Amino acid sequence: MKNTFKRGFTLVELLVVVLIIGILSSVALPQYTKAVKKAQGVKIVTAASSLAKAMNMAYLEDGSYRRYYESYDGNIISTDDFDIEVPALKIPGKPVYISARGSGNSATVTAGIYKDGEGWVDTYLYYNLSNGKISSITCNGPQCKDYFSSSMLSSN
Repeated sequence: MKNTFKRGFTLVELLVVVLIIGILSSVALPQYTKAVKKAQGVKIVTAASSLAKAMNMAYLEDGSYRRYYESYDGNIISTDDFDIEVPALKIPGKPVYISARGSGNSATVTAGIYKDGEGWVDTYLYYNLSNGKISSITCNGPQCKDYFSSSMLSSN
């Protein structure tokens, strides 16, 4: 009678599997990080766009941009006669500053991004408003391409 028994995996087989998992994760992690930044960028663009639209609505009602709005990490710091509801901008673990200032026929909505461990980075999103319309959307700073695609920065 032949004695048969089931063998487990050999050390070489286990090392090959671990190596394959390591290679796959090294490829996937940078892509995941990029996707998270783009998702955060969408959230920032949405909040800034909402604030810009609120500023334009106020301009169309009053004929002048005389509003002031400032928020940090979802908490309103100050407002000046701002009676339009604006959604809070909050990204877990990444504080974001957003403000709107206007006078006369022009206003600017600004959003600044906080990078973990580095403080405020030199990357700001600007919505430039004029006569009740969004005249331009721009981003200045080294991380614009990380957070915002060119299609997010169109004023259509």
